[in-house]
Amino acid sequence: MGLTRQHSSGIWFHILLHTHSTHDKFTVEAAWGFDGKLPRPIYGKEDYAAQPGLFRPGFIWSGKDHWWLLVLRPEEHERVILYRDDPVEQCLPLVAPAVWDAGEKLMEFVVPLFEKVVALHGKKSA
Repeated sequence: MGLTRQHSSGIWFHILLHTHSTHDKFTVEAAWGFDGKLPRPIYGKEDYAAQPGLFRPGFIWSGKDHWWLLVLRPEEHERVILYRDDPVEQCLPLVAPAVWDAGEKLMEFVVPLFEKVVALHGKKSA
């Protein structure tokens, strides 16, 4: 699931929600490019404003691939210590705060990066 918008500078920006296929967690991805299509992935921590690419912005603020866990005992889940899936009804209240935090991280780290992209690569208005 994602959002794609073209900026008045001509640059296309993408924000994607990526849910894990087998675990109760999600991450966000961001991308920018010139044709409206998702660009190639950029792995690790790079200068994401230098060239178009799809990246996981968790590397910007944490130096790693950040996932929001929607589980009751994250420390056990992370270490896979005989972890059993939590009841859905007990995990649902964890969704809104995690999504809110992800949105805050996007505003704090990705929006300034996208502004830098516009300054570096956007079409200059006449």
